[in-house]
Amino acid sequence: MPRGGQPVAGRVTVLTPIVHAEPIELGRTAWRKQVLPIGSLNYNGRKLNFTKDYINNLVQSFKDRALDAVPLQLADSDNRHTNDPERAAGEVIGLEVADDGLYATVSLTDRGSALVKEHPNLTKCLRSGRNLTEQ
Repeated sequence: MPRGGQPVAGRVTVLTPIVHAEPIELGRTAWRKQVLPIGSLNYNGRKLNFTKDYINNLVQSFKDRALDAVPLQLADSDNRHTNDPERAAGEVIGLEVADDGLYATVSLTDRGSALVKEHPNLTKCLRSGRNLTEQ
């Protein structure tokens, strides 16, 4: 029960652990990459569980256009993930579920594509949010 016995509503943001898999180039600026594995991960002292149902919900929300656009944002020098348009390196244009996790297809800007080509192991992580009501 939340503090004071009253329902709590708010938005929860989940910044997932990094997936260490190289991106696959699909075209000059199109790439595909696993962004979330199925299973349990320890991250910053917390155990996070990512089930196929959770991943399916992410994909369905994407398909339902929960957001008008899903930008691919570059973290700043303090590793903060913001929505600063100057940090945008492309856009997620597709999400799909595979047996081992969630894959994103992205259309990168020329700058974003050059970064990925120069640094194929550049770390990538997924930030997702959900509305939460706790009773």
